Amino acid sequence: MHAEQRREPLPQAPFDAIAPVGRSESAPIAGFRNTRPEAEPAKDSEERIGSLQQRICELLIKNQQLRMSLESAIATDRGEQDDRSV
Repeated sequence: MHAEQRREPLPQAPFDAIAPVGRSESAPIAGFRNTRPEAEPAKDSEERIGSLQQRICELLIKNQQLRMSLESAIATDRGEQDDRSV
């Protein structure tokens, strides 16, 4: 049912006949926007970094407060369990 087709090999070009393909750094790729951080003005970047650093510090402080609160609650709970077992 299936007829076999003869395939002839493609002719090979000499290696030195093939030129490398290059792309200019400034040439945009279709469908992609330039999202590299260096595309933003330096002032905006510094403000964003400062804002992120401040938020990270706030989160670290909140994390420490929650950790201490949890440790206190666990210690209190253990103390109440010890009182009941005696």
